Amino acid sequence: MELKDFITETLTQMMEGVKNAQEKAKEFGAIINPPSEYSKEDTISMRNSIGEYQRIQTVEFDVSLTSTSTSDTKKGISVAFAGIGVEGGKGNNEQNAIMNRIKFAIPIALPNTSFKEIENMRK
Repeated sequence: MELKDFITETLTQMMEGVKNAQEKAKEFGAIINPPSEYSKEDTISMRNSIGEYQRIQTVEFDVSLTSTSTSDTKKGISVAFAGIGVEGGKGNNEQNAIMNRIKFAIPIALPNTSFKEIENMRK
C-alpha cells in the first residue's frame, strides 16, 4: 500500500468510525465528540460553519516505509506493516529494499455532535 493511500484510508476510517459511533451512542443517550461552548485556552479549537467550536486533535503517524527497486528498473515506496516482509519472486530479477521510518502528525477536527442534535436527542 502506498503512503498516500494509507493516510487517506486511515483518516477516512477514523471519520467514518466517529460518525458510526455517534449514531450508536444516541441509542444510549450518550454523545461522542460534543461541541465546546467556547474555546478554552488549554484546548485548540476552531469555529465550524454553524459557529460552534470543534476540538482540533492530532493524529500521529509512525510508519515504516519500504523503498524497493528491481533490476528491471521498477521502483516504488510503500508502507510496511509489522510481520510482512519483502520476498523475492521466482525469476532472475534482483530486488533491493530499504526501510525508513517516519513520524508525522496531522491536525483534524473530527465530526462532532452539534448543539442542535443534542437538543433533539433530549426531546
